[in-house]
Amino acid sequence: MRRQTRRAKRSAPVRDAWVVRRRRFILAALLLAALSSRVVAFLQVRSTPLVQMDRWRQTDMNYYVEWARRIEAGDWRSASLPLPMHRWHHDVAARYWAGHPDEKASFAQTGRDPDEALWARWMRVPRFYQDPLYAYLIAAADRAGGDAIDAMLTVQLAAGILTIFLIWSLTRAFFGDAVAAVAGAVAVLSAPLLFYELLVLRDPLIAGAGVLILWLFEQARRRGSGWSALLGVAIGAACVLKSTFILLGVALGGWMVYRALHGRDRAMALRAAGCLAGCALAIAPVMARNVAVHVPALSLASSGPLTFVSANARGATPDVGFGIDAQSLAAFLGSTDGGWGAALQAALAARGPLDYLALVWRKWDRAWHWFEIPNNENFYYARQHVPMLAVLPVTFAIVGPLAAIGLVLALRRRREVWPLFVLVAVTLTPLLVFYVLGRFRVAFMAALIPFAAYAAVAIGQAARARNHATLAGLVAAVAVVALWIDRPLARDQVLIRTSDWILPWSVEYEGRVYGALDEKDPRRAADAYLEFFRHQPTDAQITASGDPHLPAELADMHAECAQILKAAGRAREAEEQLVAARRLLALTVTR
Repeated sequence: MRRQTRRAKRSAPVRDAWVVRRRRFILAALLLAALSSRVVAFLQVRSTPLVQMDRWRQTDMNYYVEWARRIEAGDWRSASLPLPMHRWHHDVAARYWAGHPDEKASFAQTGRDPDEALWARWMRVPRFYQDPLYAYLIAAADRAGGDAIDAMLTVQLAAGILTIFLIWSLTRAFFGDAVAAVAGAVAVLSAPLLFYELLVLRDPLIAGAGVLILWLFEQARRRGSGWSALLGVAIGAACVLKSTFILLGVALGGWMVYRALHGRDRAMALRAAGCLAGCALAIAPVMARNVAVHVPALSLASSGPLTFVSANARGATPDVGFGIDAQSLAAFLGSTDGGWGAALQAALAARGPLDYLALVWRKWDRAWHWFEIPNNENFYYARQHVPMLAVLPVTFAIVGPLAAIGLVLALRRRREVWPLFVLVAVTLTPLLVFYVLGRFRVAFMAALIPFAAYAAVAIGQAARARNHATLAGLVAAVAVVALWIDRPLARDQVLIRTSDWILPWSVEYEGRVYGALDEKDPRRAADAYLEFFRHQPTDAQITASGDPHLPAELADMHAECAQILKAAGRAREAEEQLVAARRLLALTVTR
């Protein structure tokens, strides 16, 4: 009993009677603020192109939604599993066909698209290309809610509120009420956490799954085997959502097994068994499906090895996130079995140890930089269209410096707060093994928030106690780390890319324009083009964009519109578009 009392005192070094007395009020206020911001953001985003990104075939959103529609149409086993065929997939196939023209001809004779058939062979269809749970969630949400996008966003926003509660609860368990209140406020005010909940992408659910597993782990080791079974179910389901969760499952399950064996703890052995049983129960449907379609029972995402090769090849550029060397990837897929063994050999053989460490350092550097590296989406473009995102002040630029110092401060209490350290390590590892994107980093950010709050409260305590030496040291440490994390963008980076500025074109107007042209209706195509130009950035935004390609791209679009207008017999409007094109080319972009 004394041992437990001493531990309780150590686990709550930050005590604030005022916060403790108002715990329920603070929690209610946090959850109400989280709900309000999400309702407002949902209403705002519905009038933007962001909710139509599943129409753009080059996005992951499109792949997940199309897969979900096949599931809902009756293919619940995903036996006719689709593959995404983005531009880079075709580029890789083209590099392969250049050396295998006879093979391409034989594929063409079957009546199938040769590129799709080639990728189906490489990915061993019907093995899953991506981990499957998210597509099934979209299908279930569509079936329940009537509209896949609105229903899935509602699920994700609700999960975001739950994530905030779990961050508050975990922080309170490890650091006390005062730190929990700050952590909850940071999470509520975090614009990136909310932004990724507004997209049909699995990343916010991944962030929530991490803190949920850790919360269930705390319940399991304190309360009993019933919670352990729930923990196992959560770990198994999380692995089906994102297979990298196996790292967290091994870490937490390994601790339970170690305690059971090392301490001869029968109760802990039962909890470990319950966790394993729950995990098996969660992944049993996937195993049954895999056996039914004749693929290995435990196989999940087949795209992992090729992603690893691309992220660690000699020409990999962590600054830009996802990138493909089509030639090297075609050689890898065409000359190996595409498995993990071949991927490790292909990626690491091209680099010496020091070269690989340098690459990992660059990924580490990107993982901590303030910039939300875009992929299908762009946080900074979205802030211009969803006012709630612009209002919320917290980004990684704030969380990162505080969390870095909080991690150092918490080292002295590592024996009590080690599960939080494990969550940080597990969410950081995929970024270092693969590549860094803003949406991939959201789980890492959620794991860092308790440490950021811990540092913030430590600074506040030092100020309140007038401990000037400690206060100056903490503030100086945060400032030094902020100089690293919050430094300007590299010269080859821009806040908003050309592809982001013309997002309305990609998700809606491109199809309308070229569809009308295919139907020999230039007037309707011209009207759609002119409607798109109402969404293009202003001259001031173009000159401040830092992207020298943006004016030329827009000028080319105006020139194309002029040609369509001429075909429609609208010469005066065509001349106006040519004038607009010349004006755009005359703009000077500043960095």
